Amino acid sequence: MRRKNSNVLQAEHEIPRFTDAEFMTGRAVLEIFNLEQENVEKFEACRGIAYDNDRVRKNVTIVTVTLKPRPTVCPACGQQNYVVKCYEEKQIKHSILNNRPLLLNYRARRYRCQVCRRTFYERNPFVFKSQKISADTVISMLMDLRKPEVTFTQIAERYNISPTSVASIFDQHVDMKRLPLPAYMDIDESYSFKTPESSYVCMFIDYETGEPIDILPSRKKEDLLAYFKKIPLSERKNVKIVGMDMYDTYRQVVKEVFPNAYISADVFHVVKDMNNKADTIRIRVMKRFKSDSVEYYLLKHFNWMLFKDQNSVDRDGKLLFDPARERKYNHKLRMELNYKEILNRILEIDPELRQAIELKEKCVDFYENSTYSTAKKKLNGLIGEFENASTEEMRNFGGTLRNWRNEIVNSFIVVSHTYEVDRKDGQVVSKANMVNSGVMERRNSSVKTIKKVTNGMGNWPRFRNRVLYALRKDATFFMEPIDEPKALRWSRAKKKAEEEEEAIKTVELTDDMEDKS
Repeated sequence: MRRKNSNVLQAEHEIPRFTDAEFMTGRAVLEIFNLEQENVEKFEACRGIAYDNDRVRKNVTIVTVTLKPRPTVCPACGQQNYVVKCYEEKQIKHSILNNRPLLLNYRARRYRCQVCRRTFYERNPFVFKSQKISADTVISMLMDLRKPEVTFTQIAERYNISPTSVASIFDQHVDMKRLPLPAYMDIDESYSFKTPESSYVCMFIDYETGEPIDILPSRKKEDLLAYFKKIPLSERKNVKIVGMDMYDTYRQVVKEVFPNAYISADVFHVVKDMNNKADTIRIRVMKRFKSDSVEYYLLKHFNWMLFKDQNSVDRDGKLLFDPARERKYNHKLRMELNYKEILNRILEIDPELRQAIELKEKCVDFYENSTYSTAKKKLNGLIGEFENASTEEMRNFGGTLRNWRNEIVNSFIVVSHTYEVDRKDGQVVSKANMVNSGVMERRNSSVKTIKKVTNGMGNWPRFRNRVLYALRKDATFFMEPIDEPKALRWSRAKKKAEEEEEAIKTVELTDDMEDKS
């Protein structure tokens, strides 16, 4: 599905197109609902006006259908002794065909069982139980909702129903279960769903497949422990490595609930923390100079150079910091320089900044040239250099490395290999894969997209199902509606809690007024 603009939805699956004659003779309706002519007792079609929640819809194709009776059984007692109690007309909305809405008036037989006296409707191919929207439309809607960027409102506009109906249908057919715990798992949070208790959504994914296992509305220790301890210990023992950022709560939880798991501190978050501290030094140095000075200009406009790897290349594959790179004239500095010369001038501004950048390069080199067998020794040396630095920021980062030393070493454990063909020489190259947050960051981005397009959806079970349904490759839905969806129970419980809270406030206010009187 592609978004042409914010209000128009285009589906990936092709919409059938029929002529007016095919509608009026009933061929289109038979084909839409996979019916044979011998299944239909009576058929009528006309063009007219339909009323939908105080809205008038013109040029609506109105089809009236009565099915031929078919043998059935009482759903209560299983007997075949029944009679027709009455006919009830059901209005069923169907998706837009040929850019016109279709309204199906279905004359449904209601039977009475002669044995248990219960009543029931005949089975039909038009709608699911307790719904007034065609089964074909429901399935099409649910397929469209697989895309994270699609909103309930867009679906509603396309299928001529209300956004509330779309949400209700989604709740009735989608109930995502937790996946089994994998051997290699990533855990992280995103600011996506706000409740009085928490503002974060905690997600954990299968590192090898990228599939989200589950998401929780909190990252608090007590909530995580309560959740994971409900999972059988035998399953938790299968987890071998858990990757995470340097949020200590995750480390505490993993140590308590996954007895056989190594903890891996993600390289991206380690380097990010180091870069943030180095940037704090840059800003402090920059503020010592006037805004029109050369030093201020270099530190403000070329700060990106400080955080580029020295072996970085441009789009043409040329080294950015090659001393022989072509020079370009700089109007502020009134001379021709290349990137390497500009970087050298920046590092000459302050010795503390130079030291911070040199330590940053050593940290990058540590990650690029270490293995699990050599990482511990190299890391101990690196920690010593950071802890002996002249700036508080670098010393603090040295403390972070010491605190997370074992987890950083574990990040070099190889979990798999991939094989790629080198484009230059055609040789097959083996690449070692370690648990990292690359896939997790992409999943978090999709979660934030869903949050954005849903305008901060306030129903947690619905939000959870929406996220897992959109992010899992093989996500499916229930063909028959769920009797009491979790989203509905959650809404009722929330409303009841709000009413009880309001009642308590009212009693307290009344007591205060009586005391004053």
